[in-house]
Amino acid sequence: SVDINVGETLFYLTDLQLQEPILSGIPLQNLSLKTKGDYREGIAKGQYDFQFSSPLEGRIEQSGTYQVATDFIRINTSELNLISNYRTLTLEESFELRYQDDSLHVDTLRISSGDGAFMEVGVPSISADEQRGFVEVNDLNIAAIQNSLWGETYFEGMLSGKFNIDRQGTNLQATGEVLLSEIYFEGADFDS
Repeated sequence: SVDINVGETLFYLTDLQLQEPILSGIPLQNLSLKTKGDYREGIAKGQYDFQFSSPLEGRIEQSGTYQVATDFIRINTSELNLISNYRTLTLEESFELRYQDDSLHVDTLRISSGDGAFMEVGVPSISADEQRGFVEVNDLNIAAIQNSLWGETYFEGMLSGKFNIDRQGTNLQATGEVLLSEIYFEGADFDS
């Protein structure tokens, strides 16, 4: 549903519910997006709540604020939860995504469970000339993520490790080490 109130300032409220959407041929879980805000002097500002949910297991919840104009986008995330039957990972500190002057920046985001499991992602810079980013995870249950996004598990396992990428011009440096343990795939157990 969409509600719009027009005056000197345009106020809006949207509630979008998609049941089992398909994106580029990939079936996704139920998606919910709610937003409310206002538009004036070329800038849209507001709040959002976003959720992927699986009827079987898990969901991803995200909420925060945003500002969108013709020359920039800012999205501040104040809540991010990866919830499964196994454990819940919760955002430790809010982070911001900024797009301006053909460059994307994402502050470091860290979600953790309190029992040692965490995921940390940062994208200091992405532009035509430079790409820098990193991912670090510890005891991340990848079955829970697959269920939250696609509603099914292709394989199970616990992921730990880190990966960094830094490209400036024609110079590329990528480093990483990843450990996938407690692997289960179609009735067979593996360990790395």
